[in-house]
Amino acid sequence: MLRLSPSLVLPLVLSGCSDFKVTELEPRLSVTPQVVDFGAVPAGTEGIAQVGVVNSGAAPLTFVDPIITVDGLGSLTAVLDRPTLEPGDAGTLTLTYIPAGEESDAGTVLVGDTTGLREEVVWSGTGVVGWLQAAPSALDFGSLLVGESAEQVLALTNTGLASVTVDALTVDGDAGFTAAPMSGGLPFTIPAGSTTVAWVTYTADALDPAAATLAIHSDDPHADTLIVPLTANTEAPNNRPVISLLSPADGDTLSIGQAYTLRAYALDAETPSEDLEVTFSSALQGTLGVVHPDASGEALLDATATVLGDDVITATVVDLDGGNNADSAAIFVTDCMELSWDRSETFDSTFDDSLFAMDGTAYVDDTTQELVLTDNVAWNAGAIYLRAPILLQRFHVAVDFHIDLGTGADGMAIVAATGADPEDMLGHTGEQLGVGAISGVTGFAIEVDVHSNGSRSDPSADHIALVSLPDYQHVGTPAEVDDLETGEPHELIVDFDEGIVEVSLDGTVVLTETVPDWVEFEGYLGATAATGSLYDRHVLGRWDVLTGCW
Repeated sequence: MLRLSPSLVLPLVLSGCSDFKVTELEPRLSVTPQVVDFGAVPAGTEGIAQVGVVNSGAAPLTFVDPIITVDGLGSLTAVLDRPTLEPGDAGTLTLTYIPAGEESDAGTVLVGDTTGLREEVVWSGTGVVGWLQAAPSALDFGSLLVGESAEQVLALTNTGLASVTVDALTVDGDAGFTAAPMSGGLPFTIPAGSTTVAWVTYTADALDPAAATLAIHSDDPHADTLIVPLTANTEAPNNRPVISLLSPADGDTLSIGQAYTLRAYALDAETPSEDLEVTFSSALQGTLGVVHPDASGEALLDATATVLGDDVITATVVDLDGGNNADSAAIFVTDCMELSWDRSETFDSTFDDSLFAMDGTAYVDDTTQELVLTDNVAWNAGAIYLRAPILLQRFHVAVDFHIDLGTGADGMAIVAATGADPEDMLGHTGEQLGVGAISGVTGFAIEVDVHSNGSRSDPSADHIALVSLPDYQHVGTPAEVDDLETGEPHELIVDFDEGIVEVSLDGTVVLTETVPDWVEFEGYLGATAATGSLYDRHVLGRWDVLTGCW
């Protein structure tokens, strides 16, 4: 037997420590955010919010069903996307809030696991609804003749905080009333704070007073049916005089100080003309006169009226036979500077060359009865101008022209300029079309350019542009047009109104531009054309000029 020496026996000492223990692995739960506000949610719809859940512990976390409390009439559901979270994992708790009506709701959601961990989410939300109102609250169509129709506008405004859907517009009562949305069909939705318009129409079909109710059916919880009373009165067709104002005509533009005659027709099938009284009045001058129509219905005021400025002229007829019916007609008169020139010229035997100054190569071809500005000759320039200066505030120029192809250049221009005698207002040939670089001349021109000049950044196609004088530079972007050098006739119209230029070619507006720093000036209207090393024949067949007002 082996024996150990006592000196070799080592003592085994167990040290006792009161802080020593074995640690068990555990899950740890946190939620973010802990407060959820759904805000305003339309009643019956879902408000969605998501809460993040995290297991930051060292052991798996298994959820139990969330515990939900609700203070209010709404409902809340809470759904976890995962039943278990491994250590370090994150999941999502989806909260769905559905308000039942116009209300405030609140509550809590208690999220926990099988080990007793608990975290609380506090939530709140507000249910909102739409509120439909009609304006006006009632519609009265007044008096109409049998067979006449009238329309009125009904404004449907949603003053609530959620949308309102209108399902139907129904009319109960007189069949002459109808209602429909101004645009679109039914149903239609009105967002919160918005207004939609409906047309209500009445067609008089009988002499008796008419009444009905318009019912507006919607999902407004305050009142799913909104009622608007409808009324009207119908009169016999011959119980009311009618009038039409013939002179001046509606929209007439007249000059300051210009006199005009007041003339109207007033008729009543039952009432003699002597029992009809017509009153002419002016918004600026008051009553202008009172007359009775003749047997044909014509009411003519002996005196003439004078334009003092923008005005509204009204003619009113009253039935004096005891009836209280009347009718009126109104027109608007716009004042304008005195008409300066109104003339249409052709180049036949009626052409009055004393009114025009022609310069350069321009001449009248008696055979074709046209004005030739240039022939098919290189380095030509021709011009024609009105001899009389005109206040160039507004003007309308219309010309018939054709450009016959030679070797291809340069074009023609309509000119509004001042600073030289019209007999000497002829500028450079070539690309400046007989109007550029005239010493002392200022103004503008509308070029019809059939040649592309690289030095002026012209488009490659034929084009129409506004150019300044005397530097002859484009204003804005030239408008490209189809080939004009075919010999085919074209109509060019230039309308100018206090700085705004509108150009039409063959009935289509192709250019609208503004003259920079425009100030009205007295000057000359004309047309020019030019050729360079390349050339075309430029011809006018008609020249119409209207300045001032039209």
